Amino acid sequence: MKKLMILLTLSLFVLLVSQSVLAEEITILTWHYEEGTDVWEEIKSNFNEDHPDIELNLVTVADNDFMEQKASTMIAGNIPLDVVWTDSSVNQALGKAGLLEPLEPYFEKDNINLDDYFTSSINDASWDGEIVGWPAVPMTYLIFYNKDLFDEAGVEYPENDWTVEEFLIKAQQLTDKDNYQYGYNTRPWIGTHDLAYVYAYGGKWFNEENTAGAVTDPGTIKGYELISDLINEYEVAPSPSASSEQAGISFESGKIAMNWSGTWDIRGTETTPSKWGFDWGVVMPPNGPEGQFPIAISNNWSIISRSQHKDAAWTFLKWWNSDKNQTYLAKNGEFPSNIEIANELAFTHLSDKDRETLFMATDNAVARPTDVPVWARTERESKSFRDEILLGGDVVEILRRMEENINNIFNQ
Repeated sequence: MKKLMILLTLSLFVLLVSQSVLAEEITILTWHYEEGTDVWEEIKSNFNEDHPDIELNLVTVADNDFMEQKASTMIAGNIPLDVVWTDSSVNQALGKAGLLEPLEPYFEKDNINLDDYFTSSINDASWDGEIVGWPAVPMTYLIFYNKDLFDEAGVEYPENDWTVEEFLIKAQQLTDKDNYQYGYNTRPWIGTHDLAYVYAYGGKWFNEENTAGAVTDPGTIKGYELISDLINEYEVAPSPSASSEQAGISFESGKIAMNWSGTWDIRGTETTPSKWGFDWGVVMPPNGPEGQFPIAISNNWSIISRSQHKDAAWTFLKWWNSDKNQTYLAKNGEFPSNIEIANELAFTHLSDKDRETLFMATDNAVARPTDVPVWARTERESKSFRDEILLGGDVVEILRRMEENINNIFNQ
């Protein structure tokens, strides 16, 4: 009997060892998820129910600014890396280095129809004319507003057909600087904030041929003059210095009546209690002379071209966009990329009107000019000029210097 027990124990040990040897491990790099969190552990568990032969090894960095550096360091050091969470900036950097696997052959092999997914910002997942990422979480940027502050001030809620003039009036009515309350909050993002107002005035970032900067275009100037005026003339938005000095000035704290943000910010409002302790809604950006322009972007899963586990990596990407995982994401506050599942299950805790606005904004959103190879660098290097504008500098003169720097990037 003792010998039998020993044999059974040895057999079980050999079986477990053989299974662990057979399991294929893929390393995933992201800032969006973290090992040990409920969300990631459930995602991993759900994946392993369907693919017990593939082990997910998650590597997390603090934020998107570290993605390119970490990926490059891992690859240069021959540290295994198979799947990367990309956006336009990371995508352009890794794509230029030839580190991203073209995915169209995979889509064709498995009959994946990208029309089933939100791909209005597919340029965020493309490089040199090829799709190198599968949109993982689409995002739309528009205005969130605090209904409680509107009610307290006796101001009517904004409607989706409102104008810039109406927007300014409401922002002024909702500003109470003595109590550090502001009608609007500008955000430190060129691509997902500033361009909405630049486009509303008919402005542009690059010329029609995408060969030079165009930030001295009259429409671009007017867009940036509006952003500057919100802070420096109308004083309905906190300055960057005020935001840093007064940590209490935020949408979360109830000190901002209207806040520019993305659909990613909704996550956490589906829980009880909600992350925001007030009633809120969403509205399209105000109409400028040339219309209204919510902004579409996406984060994507990309396969590293030097991966030794490309089939397993593709299995993960394909599973991510499976009905099972898309349903899980929708029920946990994420915006799934599958259109049908998103329409049925995403953001169902919101009112019908707010859901309709979110999907209308997504359907009509415009992408950033990420198809231009220098976009990411021009955006990054223009932030210091933008800061000068927000601090009250001469808009025309600053944009002239910004355009000169953009053109130097093109020439390089």
